[in-house]
Amino acid sequence: MKKIIFIDGAAGTGKTDLVKYIDDNYSLPAAKYITKYTTRKRRIEEDEFNLQLDLIHVSDNEFDEFNKDSEFYTYKYGNARYGFHKKEIELALEDTDNVFVIIRNKPIIDKIVSEFPLVRPIVTYIYSDRENVISRLKEDGYDDKSIGFRLNRLNTAWDDYLRHNDVYQEILINNSNKLDFQRLIDWLIQKYNTENHEWIEIDNKHKYPLVKPLIGFKEKINKQLNKYPFEKNVFLMMKFRENNQLVYNFIKEKLEEKGFNCVRADHEDWNITDNIYNPISVLYCCKYGIALFDEPEDGNNFSPNVAYELGIMHHQLKDCLILRHSSLPQMPFDLIKDLHKYYHDNLEIESIVKRWVNKIRG
Repeated sequence: MKKIIFIDGAAGTGKTDLVKYIDDNYSLPAAKYITKYTTRKRRIEEDEFNLQLDLIHVSDNEFDEFNKDSEFYTYKYGNARYGFHKKEIELALEDTDNVFVIIRNKPIIDKIVSEFPLVRPIVTYIYSDRENVISRLKEDGYDDKSIGFRLNRLNTAWDDYLRHNDVYQEILINNSNKLDFQRLIDWLIQKYNTENHEWIEIDNKHKYPLVKPLIGFKEKINKQLNKYPFEKNVFLMMKFRENNQLVYNFIKEKLEEKGFNCVRADHEDWNITDNIYNPISVLYCCKYGIALFDEPEDGNNFSPNVAYELGIMHHQLKDCLILRHSSLPQMPFDLIKDLHKYYHDNLEIESIVKRWVNKIRG
């Protein structure tokens, strides 16, 4: 799963060390950091000690030109402006699974998170004690005046953390040597890139715990998803009997016309587990579903298999079209009375399916 790792923290807490460590030790596709434009003047000690930064220093006029881009993320910190293009994140996500963005602005973090809903955000705060910050800044060549100015930022960053601590998933305590801090960076990357064999994780929005009988089938499910992309798969839940063949043919045709796959668990190409749990494994692969409760058979008011599969789809918060024949009794459909569409004949099904497919296609 793709991840954007936001790094926040005051001056001297180790953000520059993080940039250098990633640059020196992680090549694509492991990790990459976003370079920002800034109107802040380059500091003497940054040139003297050749400090590696995530910044490109530009003039106010150059920054104004960048800011004309409607997809340019910009914010002010201190007396300077900082910014970068949305396209830079998009390109970085094509190259790597872990994109680092060093940023001290909650509204911009929120904006990026909202604009990349399928990417997992990991907002991280780096904390250092005041004494460690002073020591680190002196090592980097800052004089007493510069250190005093940057220590004021330490209080601002800590106040931001206290007011918005619910935003942060991780806190890195950088209170010892560089080697220990580098181990924390390694731990952060490893933690969010270790595969969980009990979950199917398609993207940040679509993550599902595997039911117990399917644990062990994750590799086969992912193989199927590589062959048939999740967002194109519509799971068809119905009794596949002769008098439903025309309905099935129509639904399949309309889905394929719009670029979707009509998925049936009884098809050979969708045999994932080769046992009774195969329909459940197949629905994990589908973003959408169509459930057909057709005319009842003698002694069976509705299909319990369809109801069971639909229940799992709903538990996974998937968009499902529910079709209910008007001849079915009220129970147990009172539980979904506001969710289903009534139909009387196949012509009505065709009209309903067409509208629904157009809706999910967007």
